[in-house]
Amino acid sequence: MKKLSAIILVIASLFVSCDSGILSDVVQSTPKIDISYKNIIALKDSTVYFQTSDGIWSAQAGATSKKQLYVNTENYLVGNTAMLKDKNDYILFTSGNVKDHPHQIRTLNLTSGDIVDCTVQNNGTELTDDQRISNLYNNGMVLVYDTTANTYTILTGNYTVSGTTVNYPTAITLDNANIISTSSDVTIDISHVCQQTGMENRNDQDFIVSYAKKANTNSTSYYYRTLLVKNGTETPVYMGELSYEVAGFVKDNGGSYYLFCTNGYVYKWGGVGTTTLTKVASSISMVPNSFLYHVYANSYNYVIAKSSTKSSGLYVYKFSDGATSFESGLTVRKGYATKLSSDLVTGSYILDTSSATDRLLVGTNESGMVTITINKDTNINSNSDSNGSSTSFEGYVF
Repeated sequence: MKKLSAIILVIASLFVSCDSGILSDVVQSTPKIDISYKNIIALKDSTVYFQTSDGIWSAQAGATSKKQLYVNTENYLVGNTAMLKDKNDYILFTSGNVKDHPHQIRTLNLTSGDIVDCTVQNNGTELTDDQRISNLYNNGMVLVYDTTANTYTILTGNYTVSGTTVNYPTAITLDNANIISTSSDVTIDISHVCQQTGMENRNDQDFIVSYAKKANTNSTSYYYRTLLVKNGTETPVYMGELSYEVAGFVKDNGGSYYLFCTNGYVYKWGGVGTTTLTKVASSISMVPNSFLYHVYANSYNYVIAKSSTKSSGLYVYKFSDGATSFESGLTVRKGYATKLSSDLVTGSYILDTSSATDRLLVGTNESGMVTITINKDTNINSNSDSNGSSTSFEGYVF
């Protein structure tokens, strides 16, 4: 009996010492579903299109009328998916071996269901033998790498799909004297392209390109040089160099840029004509293209972020336009954060915004998709149910 009592006391002490947030996750845990969301592609005619671990799907509100449009098969897994906002005739996607199909992306016709292998063009001109497609982004942008010149180009704009071609009107050469400039640049390669959370399916928004530069031939250390492409079309501008990757960025209401890095710091850019990146705050652990949603309300900027830790709550930053330091952040697990505090966020899509609320579709890794409503009042950064709301997993609405 004494031994049993001792065991009970030990177990009780463990529960007492546990983080209250973790206990909350245990109590409110949600059974895993058989879908792992990878990307929310688009919304059209009350139907949401999304990518999962096993292909491309469509569904209506509440996960009803669910239909699989493309099934992953060996050697033909879906890589990336895209659909430019308000250009909702086709889903673009990559699959298969890029070495065998270096100039192609695939199209899925939403009316007929036909899947076609398409050649990528820029103003009617096909890619050369030295060029290959490196990536496809949510808004249809294509990253092209020239294997001979060792240069990168973004093809973007209001692309057209015709027969077996996808034609892009705009080409942006991702070149800058500060990126590749001297023979000491031993290894230079694009680390990733950052788009703003919730705006990934628009081609008129700023994006940041992160270049990885190896320190020297024998080194395992990298530096990360950043380029800004304003409005998704302008000549790239060099922002500066960091020791860690950019996980995401926001632009405040006054036009200042803040870069959130994987090392847990936030840097403010000094603006065009400078290469000054100044640390202004400590952040949470993130990975590239983490959930990082910006809201402007009550004359303040708020950034709602999800770390790379599954059981973490959402973390909310608050700062004024042009701030050189942030106010103390807050972990939020209630209201709009209720469901997102127990799983990793894998995709988001802005449904609508107003002066009172923002509504987003948010996909998670194991638990399902939800619709969250963020109240744009003084409760936005409070850990209370008054900050907004969330549907149940797979109970999403449009």
